[in-house]
Amino acid sequence: MTVDLNTWLEKNRWQKRLLALAATLCLFFAFSYLYDQHDTDLPQYGDNVWFQGDIGRVYGNMNNRLAFGHYRAKVHPLYSLQTYPPTFVLKNIFSDDAKAIKYVTVGIATLWLYCLYRLLRLMGCIRTDAFVFSLLGMSSSAALFWLSVSETYALGSISIMLALTLTVISQHRKVPDRVYAIVSAFTFSVTVTNWMAGVFSTFTSLPFKRAVKVSVIALLAVTLLWGLQKLIFPTSGFFIGESEEHKFLFAPTMARLGAVLNTFFFHSTITPALNITQYNQFNWPMLSMQSSAVGSSGTLGALASSLWSVMLGLGAWSLFSCRLSNAFKLTLGLTLLCQFLLHSIYGEETFLYTLHFLPLLIVLTALTTLTQYRKIAMTFALVLIPILLCNNLNQFYQATDTFKPLHHHNQPSVGTPLSQLNTP
Repeated sequence: MTVDLNTWLEKNRWQKRLLALAATLCLFFAFSYLYDQHDTDLPQYGDNVWFQGDIGRVYGNMNNRLAFGHYRAKVHPLYSLQTYPPTFVLKNIFSDDAKAIKYVTVGIATLWLYCLYRLLRLMGCIRTDAFVFSLLGMSSSAALFWLSVSETYALGSISIMLALTLTVISQHRKVPDRVYAIVSAFTFSVTVTNWMAGVFSTFTSLPFKRAVKVSVIALLAVTLLWGLQKLIFPTSGFFIGESEEHKFLFAPTMARLGAVLNTFFFHSTITPALNITQYNQFNWPMLSMQSSAVGSSGTLGALASSLWSVMLGLGAWSLFSCRLSNAFKLTLGLTLLCQFLLHSIYGEETFLYTLHFLPLLIVLTALTTLTQYRKIAMTFALVLIPILLCNNLNQFYQATDTFKPLHHHNQPSVGTPLSQLNTP
């Protein structure tokens, strides 16, 4: 006699809680393992070595109240205020700065996966489907490469998922305006451009005048909290006014749009061949995949790209045919579109920002499970997950191996694929 998993979990609440605790611990240790694969001195190698990431700066902001890097609050208004306090508490518990930063980073990564699972459940996926698509998200290149380092993108990604979650919840119950204001403020507080998700969630769910009021309150709340942050972190920059972001703007040429398109829809999930573009001031390689072709990592990458293409196509169709509210569909569609338009002109290495829009792509493909094509979507996802893990972990290890002393003393020329560098 077979027992439906969902029915069994409903009848066995304590077992459900134990399973949830066990899953959380497994996730925590899995992300800890990925974090440990990086060289412990990675933050000291200078910014931009890990796909243009500012790991050294973020590491310093989490650890040092007086660090110069807090000036980037002009783009990440309250990130210092959000991550320094828990790091400070753990520093006093463990008497170890590196360990405190690791646990905060791993904790955020674990929360990221939980938020993805809850979003999938709330939008209508049954537990099995939500679990499978959450695992698909964890297997992606964006998750493996960015949840394993100290950066701002995991928290920014969580804020976008919360905006989508709020839109789903508003379908079933009345949500107070203050909740919209809190979520909108949170999306803005981590990364200013991610406010688009909070704004879309607010304006698609509320009447226009209330939405404007909520958005103004959110902006004022972030401004007031920034004032508090400025007292604690004196070097914090203000997010309105003069900015250096014009240096990261690029003309949307055909070559640029092609590279962004590849990274946005494919490299965010399937890691391609990795390259070294140049060396920084400390003579460490700067990794990139901006110019890599789709599926260029080999047979597994090509196969994964084919499967993912079909899933994206089904997801796009499902966005228009599933029975979710128009507010949710508009928030998801507009956020995806505006993220793509933003990165078509902004950012030298588009992969740097993939964790912001990866959950949107996972949600898009998961919509198919709410249609008559559920079995097809689940079959493709179950086949794709092990292929992704094999391909992406192999590329991930190639990238982390690049910073081992053995390879540092035998530097290849600029443009050399990492697959050649790491070949014995």
